[in-house]
Parts: sequence; C-alpha cells; structure tokens
Amino acid sequence: MGLQRAERNPVLHAAVCALELRAAVAEMCDGWSVRIGIHVGAVTAGLLGRKRFQYDVWGDTVNLAARLHYDRPDAIVLSDIARFAVARYSDFEPLGLVALDTAEHAAFRLIGFKDTAEARAAIAALHA
Repeated sequence: MGLQRAERNPVLHAAVCALELRAAVAEMCDGWSVRIGIHVGAVTAGLLGRKRFQYDVWGDTVNLAARLHYDRPDAIVLSDIARFAVARYSDFEPLGLVALDTAEHAAFRLIGFKDTAEARAAIAALHA
C-alpha cells in the first residue's frame, strides 16, 4: 500500500486491511489473535540475502509501527500521524505515548469506522 504505487490515503488502506485481517483470524483460527501497529513515513526497502532472497522494508517508520502493537490482543494501534490521516472516518481510543529513540508519539487504538456516508464512500472506493 503505497510502496509500489501512490495511494490517495495509504493509511485508510492499512486500517481497512487490519480490520479485515483481524476478522479473518478470529473466524478461521480458533485461539489466535493479532496485534497490529500502523505508522506512516519514509522507509528503506530492498533485497536481503545471498542464496535465498527476501524483499524487506526497514527504518524508524517500521520500528515505530512494531512498537505500537504493544496493546492487548486483537488491537489495531495507530500513531498520532496515522490517526490524523483517517480521523474523519474512524473512532479511536487514546493510549498514551510510545517512545522511539529520542521522540515520543501518541498512540491510538482503532475502534472502527464511523457510520457516516463519507466513511462508507471512502471505504467503498478502496474496493472499487
């Protein structure tokens, strides 16, 4: 989402994907849970390995997203920057601060999408 081609709102894509992933895991995998962290920013991407190649992304953006998933099982946690990108479509619960090196970022648990025409239209446009 946004790595290979530009997206209008890659955070909305990620949030929809996270909610769908959480629902699929709950339906198909008895006793399993997921913890998902979403942040937005610059990343470095490339191939790793000598005999068996793997494409990966890394950097502060990835590190913060990994630290955001500290919340309870089945939680989807967004950074303050990511929350801002989808705030008009979503409901959140504040969780406090998460530290990354010298900076602290506010964290928010995604509750779900608002039941508004604007939110439904934005989500429907992703699936079109």
